[in-house]
Amino acid sequence: NTIIPDVTIHSPTEPGQDYIIEIHNESIPSLRINNYYKQLLKDKSLDAKTHDYIKQKITAGIWFIKAVDQRKSTLRLITEQIVIAQREFFEKGFAYLNPLTLRDISQKIHIHESTVSRALSGKYVSTPQGTIPFKSFFSSKMATSDGDFESQKSVMEKLKMIIDGEDPKKPFSDAKLVKLMEGE
Repeated sequence: NTIIPDVTIHSPTEPGQDYIIEIHNESIPSLRINNYYKQLLKDKSLDAKTHDYIKQKITAGIWFIKAVDQRKSTLRLITEQIVIAQREFFEKGFAYLNPLTLRDISQKIHIHESTVSRALSGKYVSTPQGTIPFKSFFSSKMATSDGDFESQKSVMEKLKMIIDGEDPKKPFSDAKLVKLMEGE
C-alpha cells in the first residue's frame, strides 16, 4: 500500500528559519452548503414544516463544516508542537527523539489528550527523515545516569546503531553493550 502523508514538514530553506508545515487538504474535502437549499429557505410559498426541516439540516451542515475546519486547525497546532519538541529528530534522526507524550502536547495547546489521540490516529507525516506515522513521535521517558530523561525510542535507536556497527564475527557482550550505552 502507498502511504499518502496527511502533513509534510519541510526543512528550513535558510539557516535560522523554522520548519515549514504543510497540511494536505486533499484528504480532508472542502465542504459547503448547496446554494439551492439556502435559496429554498427564502421561498415564501414553502410550507412551515419543510422550511424548518431544511433550516435544521443547514444548521447541522454548518456545524459539521466547522468541526472539519476545527480538525484541520487542531492537526496544525499539534504538528507545530511536535516540531518544537522534536527539532533534533528533524535534524539528526531517530536517535535524537525527545521523550514526548500525548499529554505533553494536549497541555501545550489546551485540548484534551483524547482529542490529540483522535486527531493523529492513522495519520502519517512526511519529514526530512522519511514518512512516518504521527505516533512515532511519542515515546515514554527513560531516566539517564545523569538524572536527565531520554526517549525510549532514541535509546533503542542508539543501541541499534552500536549493534549494527559491531564486528559480526565478534559481537559485543551484554556487559560491553551496557558500558557503551553508559558512554552515550
